[in-house]
Amino acid sequence: MLRYYDSQGLLKPSVIDPVTGYRMYSAEQVPELQKIIMLRDLNFGVAEAKDLLQNWNSGHLIQSLHYKIKDIEQLIRIEQNRIGQSREHIEYDRSNQNNVAIYHDEEHLDFEL
Repeated sequence: MLRYYDSQGLLKPSVIDPVTGYRMYSAEQVPELQKIIMLRDLNFGVAEAKDLLQNWNSGHLIQSLHYKIKDIEQLIRIEQNRIGQSREHIEYDRSNQNNVAIYHDEEHLDFEL
């Protein structure tokens, strides 16, 4: 992961050994790594994380978290809709063993087998 963070410009090693290529990080970089891990765990992309790290303040972070919450809530609504459609398929198939139900958005089409 550290090589990836380096390649994306998120966390550069403090020293790279010229002979072995071994990357070394300082104790002062630990808080920055903790921020990166937190943002990754909250599903922020690299570009979003980079922006937040460059402009790190509670106001910017809180605003970004509000946007992230709205994105997640939208994804939940989409997935809940899929669950509902799956349940409708199950119920329909149970009551119409010889038909196949196909749903497309709000349309409902029946096909005889």
